[in-house]
Amino acid sequence: ELEAGLALLKQSAVLGDIRAEIVLGNLYLKGTGLPRDLSKAMDLFESAASKGDGSGLASYGEALMWGEIDAKTAEEMLNRAAALGETSAYVTLAEGAMYGYLGGGAVSRAKYAGYAELARAADEPRIEVLEANRSMWGIGARASGPETIGLLTARADAGNKAAAEFLVKLLRDGNGLNVRRDRDAADQALKTYAALLTTREAAQYELTLKAASARTPDVFARVATEIEARPALMSFGFGKDVDKANPNVAFFILQTRLKDQGDYGGPLNGFATRSTLRAVYKACQRLPDDTLCEDSVMRSDVIAMLLAQNSEAK
Repeated sequence: ELEAGLALLKQSAVLGDIRAEIVLGNLYLKGTGLPRDLSKAMDLFESAASKGDGSGLASYGEALMWGEIDAKTAEEMLNRAAALGETSAYVTLAEGAMYGYLGGGAVSRAKYAGYAELARAADEPRIEVLEANRSMWGIGARASGPETIGLLTARADAGNKAAAEFLVKLLRDGNGLNVRRDRDAADQALKTYAALLTTREAAQYELTLKAASARTPDVFARVATEIEARPALMSFGFGKDVDKANPNVAFFILQTRLKDQGDYGGPLNGFATRSTLRAVYKACQRLPDDTLCEDSVMRSDVIAMLLAQNSEAK
């Protein structure tokens, strides 16, 4: 009920509801369900900011930064958001600085240390994941896989949940450069840091580790069945993680669903065959946000949206 939902959001925003302003602003910002309009998004975010909520400014600044639209305004917006208590904006700024999105090259990279310090002062855990990425890819230092694992382990031992999660994923998938896949180490890391996770999160990671080890259609089927038997675990983030761990398992789930719906008549094998991709494309076009379908239905965010569709998780 897109039109009814938008009408209610607009009505609530006119009445000054902060949450409605943020949600509606993000829809305008992304062009979801209505034409993209940065001006309307900014008006809504400014209204929310005047009431003390900086999350819209953070979203706006992040979009400007990663879209390489206006680095100066992006930096200003993110700093304003942080000043209003949205301190995760400092991590976004540090990440943008690290990758050259805050003025380019050495100018941008020189800003990293300052924003990283502000993020740590605000107890933002994800800053340690950025440090691990710097170590892993050699940004500002020599690239080292073992040092990256050591850094993440030390931070996870100190109780940093973001570091523990990144460590499990990195050991599960490797990085194709200086960290090899080590499913046994990933499984041990999950057991070691389970206390930092919710029961639901631990179950999700356990299933992605099973998916990562699957190599044949019969095993794809077994893991896919286990995932589908626990619909409450499914979410956009979990769907994206399943696809990263093993896209064959993700496609097996989609093949099974689409076959049950009568939209796919091919074999259940987990492979991205032509008939599978045609069926997935049609399913993608039925999503509330179908803007990415024309790019590639093999994008992890598209697969994640399809996997999360009709799940019990909200």
